[in-house]
Amino acid sequence: MEIKYTNEAVKDIEGIYEYLIAFNEPQIVKARLADVRVEIERLCDTPDIGAHLSARINCKRPYRYIVCGKYIAFYLLRDDYVEIVRIFDGRQEWYKHLSIL
Repeated sequence: MEIKYTNEAVKDIEGIYEYLIAFNEPQIVKARLADVRVEIERLCDTPDIGAHLSARINCKRPYRYIVCGKYIAFYLLRDDYVEIVRIFDGRQEWYKHLSIL
């Protein structure tokens, strides 16, 4: 199954990069982002491995999520692809930024 990223998810990755590069060496940042990418790419073979967000909070949309180290990737299963909707630091109040209604 193919992985597609929303514009918001791409901006999230760019924001994570900008934050990390301010405090870390480039090779460390690349390694962290590679770890996130590897976890997301696992969805190609097993798209249903993520937990349903509705099991955690009241959510009308069928979001799923996977934990990628310190980050959480939220996604939707589409007919022929996985749509990565947002990627947040797990310590953030991500539920305030995710369109769940």
